[in-house]
Amino acid sequence: MLRDRQARRAALVLACAAGGAQLAAAAADAWFLAAIGPRHLGTALAASSLLVALTLALVGAVSDRRDRRRTLVALCAAAAVVLPALDLAHRLGAEAAAVASMIVVKQLQAAVDLAFWVAIAERFDARAARRLVPWLTAAGGVGAVVGAALVVPLARLGGASLALGAGAGLMAVAAVGATRLDPARRLGAAPGRPRGEHRWGGGWRSPPRPAAGPRPRGGRSPCWMRLRLRGAAFRPRSSRREAASRYARLGGGSAAPPGRGARGSRRRFGC
Repeated sequence: MLRDRQARRAALVLACAAGGAQLAAAAADAWFLAAIGPRHLGTALAASSLLVALTLALVGAVSDRRDRRRTLVALCAAAAVVLPALDLAHRLGAEAAAVASMIVVKQLQAAVDLAFWVAIAERFDARAARRLVPWLTAAGGVGAVVGAALVVPLARLGGASLALGAGAGLMAVAAVGATRLDPARRLGAAPGRPRGEHRWGGGWRSPPRPAAGPRPRGGRSPCWMRLRLRGAAFRPRSSRREAASRYARLGGGSAAPPGRGARGSRRRFGC
C-alpha cells in the first residue's frame, strides 16, 4: 500500500497525467481519421515516433540541468494550455490542425511521462523502490484505463472537443499535484523515524545503534594504544626505545608506562 502521503500524491499525479494523455490522444486520432483518413496514418505515426525520440532527448537534457519537479510542473501546465489551443486551431483549419494535434499530443504524452519518472526516481532508496514502483506503475495504468473508458461518454456528449478539454483538465490537476510534492522528502520514508528503526517482515525492529563517543587522536582507544605499545617490552632494547618515543609522541608522557605484558597492562589501565 501507498502509506506515505507523498507517494499517494505522486500516484495521483501519474494517474491524472495518464488519463489526460489517453483522452487527448483519442481526440487527436479521431480528428486525424475524420479529416485525412487512414491512408496517411502510417506516415504520421512514423513522423511522430521520430519526433518522440528527439523530444525525450530534449526533456532528459533539461531535467539534468534544472529542477526536475519544476520541469514536471511546467510540462503538465504546458499540456493543459496547448490542448485547448489545438481545439481552437482545429475549428479554424481542419486538416493542418488534425496532423498537428496527432503529433503534438504524442510529444506531450511522452515528455510528461519521462519527466515524472525522472523527478521521482531520484527520491527512492533501494528498499522503497521495490515496494513503491509497482504501485506507481499500477496507478498510471489505472489512470490510462479510466481515461480510455471516458472517451466514448464524453464523445457522445460533446464530441472530440469535450474529450480534449477533459484531458486538459486532468493535465491541470496533475500540474497542481506536482507542485504539492515536497522536494526535500524521500518517498517511502516515514517522517521523524530514527535511523535503525525500519521495519522488516514480521514486525521485527532492528536495535538502535549506540551513539559513538569522541574518538582519541589516531582513531583508536587509549587502552588499545597502550597495550600495543606494551608489546615492545618483549622486544630488543632498540625496539623498546622506539616504542617509548612513539608513546611520548602520542601524548602519553615522556616514557612508556610501567608493567610487563598485556595482562598487567589490562589490570593497570582498567581494560
